[in-house]
Amino acid sequence: MQFFLYLFIALLLLGNLVVLLIFQEKSPILDFLIKHNWYFPYHVVLTLYLLPLGEFGRELREKSFMNFCHVIGPILMKEINPHKPELFAGLKAAGESGKSGKPLTVLEIGIGPCTNFPYYPGKCELVVVEPESFFRKEVEQKLKSYPGIHLKGFYDIGAEDMTSVIDSGTIDAVIGTLVLCSVNNNDSVLREVLRVLKPGGKYYFYEHVKSKPSWKRKIQEFLHWSTIWRYWMCGCDFYDTHKLIKKTGFSTVECKEAYLSYSKFSLPLEFINHNYYGIATK
Repeated sequence: MQFFLYLFIALLLLGNLVVLLIFQEKSPILDFLIKHNWYFPYHVVLTLYLLPLGEFGRELREKSFMNFCHVIGPILMKEINPHKPELFAGLKAAGESGKSGKPLTVLEIGIGPCTNFPYYPGKCELVVVEPESFFRKEVEQKLKSYPGIHLKGFYDIGAEDMTSVIDSGTIDAVIGTLVLCSVNNNDSVLREVLRVLKPGGKYYFYEHVKSKPSWKRKIQEFLHWSTIWRYWMCGCDFYDTHKLIKKTGFSTVECKEAYLSYSKFSLPLEFINHNYYGIATK
């Protein structure tokens, strides 16, 4: 009995040491895990270890997920970026034509690490709604490379209710890429997108959706029911998002289907390889 008690204490201390090392600015453990494509298994084990630690554990889990996002981000973008010029061509053209003589006002929901900046108009007014406040520093840093984009406001709130920060009919374009999987209420967010857009304004979206009926969809449904995936991935879940967008009340919705192929991290990314992207017009 004493042996197991000592073993438990040793594992607890070792776990704490690993947690502390992994969250250093420059961690050799983090570099090793990334190099050998072991970060996702580590993240899964770490989140389970942090489960009893309450609020402190939640903060560390979110930081671990942010590390994971930085690891898989380039892999995701390599697959997604070929679709973005087509998706955002109209946004660039609208910004450059400047019919009103004023820069477009663009709202990006869930901006994360700012992967869409290369597809923005050369000049625009940017409003950001991003519940994770730690991304603000990254937004401000990235904007130094895009002097034509003026940050009009950064609001660390959920997009389910933006009435306190954005008036109705004031936004030319809303951007949301890989966002609706992580919100608390898809319908509320989409109604808010419709509300803030000007007449004729456009919503540019790119989302992963549930797989078509298959063994993979059954696993997704189990992960959704058990909330395991949502816990591991800090709120991400599986929905028929493209169908929800079409039911929201936009005048037109144009979308295309895409299947992504990953060579690394195939376990987690295999469940989000069925995607839809398109434009919904108010």
